[in-house]
Amino acid sequence: MVLRKFKIIKLLEVNLLFTKNFKPLLISYILVLFLLNVLPINGKESALNNNYFLHIRWDYLGHSLLLIPLFPLIYLSFKKSSLFKISILLPITISLLVAISTEFIQYFISWRTFNVNDLFANIIGVFFGVVGIFAVVNLKRKLRVI
Repeated sequence: MVLRKFKIIKLLEVNLLFTKNFKPLLISYILVLFLLNVLPINGKESALNNNYFLHIRWDYLGHSLLLIPLFPLIYLSFKKSSLFKISILLPITISLLVAISTEFIQYFISWRTFNVNDLFANIIGVFFGVVGIFAVVNLKRKLRVI
């Protein structure tokens, strides 16, 4: 039983791509986010805008899913930073600023449109990322106590 719990803890400690340095992955991820928001990929009549899943447009679902990894990547990249130890609000604030700016930048680009619903979907994605990483951290702590 103890050996099984130890294996679960070890699985939770394995980092993405077996690396402890998430900063290059975070920078690449944010760059891809901004490129997806700046490039003229889809228009107002895009297939994503006209399809629904459980009464939710695929477009909004895509925005949320795309931003779920943002907070975990920021958290894992800077969790040993002295600023991070001061306040957990710093990575949450950075995540929200990136989510807001990816949508807000579209306001200034002629072939893109700013949409409040997209902005809300971005924030929901960040929220799910925050909840997800704290659930994993909490589970990890509980497994260590046992």
